[in-house]
Amino acid sequence: MNIYGQEKAIEDYDLSAVYMRNWDTRDESGTDKGCEWEKDWEDVQRIHKLSVRIITEKSSSGHYSSTSRSHPTCHPKHGHYARKRWSDDHLSSKLCRPQLFRAADSTKDQTYFLAGISEQGLSRALFPLGDLLKSEVREIAKHHHLPTAERKESMGICFVGKKGKFGDFISSYITPNPGLIIDLSTGSKVATHQGLWRYTIGQGARIPGMKQKAFVVRKDIERNTVYIAPGAGHLLDSDNPLLLCGAIRVTHFSFIWADAPPAGLHDPSGYRAHVKLMHRMNSPGTDGVTIKFDNPLSGISPGQVAVVYDTGGEWCLGCGIITDTGRLDVEIPNS
Repeated sequence: MNIYGQEKAIEDYDLSAVYMRNWDTRDESGTDKGCEWEKDWEDVQRIHKLSVRIITEKSSSGHYSSTSRSHPTCHPKHGHYARKRWSDDHLSSKLCRPQLFRAADSTKDQTYFLAGISEQGLSRALFPLGDLLKSEVREIAKHHHLPTAERKESMGICFVGKKGKFGDFISSYITPNPGLIIDLSTGSKVATHQGLWRYTIGQGARIPGMKQKAFVVRKDIERNTVYIAPGAGHLLDSDNPLLLCGAIRVTHFSFIWADAPPAGLHDPSGYRAHVKLMHRMNSPGTDGVTIKFDNPLSGISPGQVAVVYDTGGEWCLGCGIITDTGRLDVEIPNS
């Protein structure tokens, strides 16, 4: 929030920064050392001296977190890369409704993570970074002499560690649950696993003794079975139908404009739109809550979020949870 904190402070906004610490490293190592939260907290306090106040509380777990005192007339200011526009709604009597648009910097766009916001919440939100490129944000930070201007971005999970594996981290909390790993191309049992949580659909499957490269295709919770299929090179370049998905079924779908879904959505031909899966934009057509792709895709998993955009691919309309991936010509063998 550093940059927009500086910019909005200049505009005389009454700001309170929100700092979140989401894990207590003492649970893992018995010490506060070794996690980025400590450096984050130092940076927050240094920036606080420059521009805004910070509201902090000590949580029941003993570490510091922050909270904002909300008020019906307050405007949350987000550091997300997204844009908000106001538009007349020709589908109802309401005028000047908020629209969530992709950021100017397409490589940093975060509308995927904001697609579940309500219209009321969006109407009060501000996205000061939406029209800026990341490079421009850094230049503004340098101009204001902010201590985080040159800081590298972090994409990992600090409490897992730079060299740690998420599966190993989860396994320290969950009892092993051995099951079978089956090759879908042959129906044969090729190995055993110690827990479904160690595997992600679309990831490479390292099977001892298996010469050909393979990828995780499916996880069956009831059978406690992992299914894999052979593929050459990168998953996205594979043409093995066992790795491809022609359609997905989405539930708990919600449009930001709840009372005004896109025109044509319920027509027999569906509504042509763009969809974002795992931060990757594709162009399908939708028919209710079944999304059919123009070209089969790989690496899609139930439980992921499918975000739908308008025909132009810029206006974020809403999102839902993928419950079925509609694999092409896949027959699950009995295990």
